[in-house]
Amino acid sequence: MIGTTVLGGAVILILWEVLVAVVARQRPVPLILYVIGLLAAGAGAANLLVSTHATTEMMIAESAGIGVIAAIGFLIIWRAIPAQAAGGGTRTAVSIVRPFVMRAVAFTAIVLALALIMRLVRGG
Repeated sequence: MIGTTVLGGAVILILWEVLVAVVARQRPVPLILYVIGLLAAGAGAANLLVSTHATTEMMIAESAGIGVIAAIGFLIIWRAIPAQAAGGGTRTAVSIVRPFVMRAVAFTAIVLALALIMRLVRGG
C-alpha cells in the first residue's frame, strides 16, 4: 500500500511538472528556473519524508516510490501536450522509457539526498 507521504511527495513534484508544462506551452522554461523549482519541490517532498521519523531504509524505499510515481505523472503530463506528436513502434517505446527511467532516478536521488541532508541538519 502506498503511504500518504509517498503520494504527497509525488503530488508536489507532479504539480511542479504541471506548472512547467503550462508555461512551456507559451515559451521555453529556462533551465536555471526549472532546476530551482525542482529543488524546491524536492525539498517539499523531502520534508514530508523527514517529518515521519522513518528509518533510513524506509526513506530510501519511500523516495524511490515518490520518484517512480512522479515520473509516471511526468510522462502523462508531457504526453498529453498536443504539440508533441507520437511516433510509432520502437522509437515511441524508447521515447517513453528513457525519460521515465531518467526522471524516476533523478526524482528519487533529489528527494533522498535532500531528506538525508534535512535529517542530518535536524540532528536525527
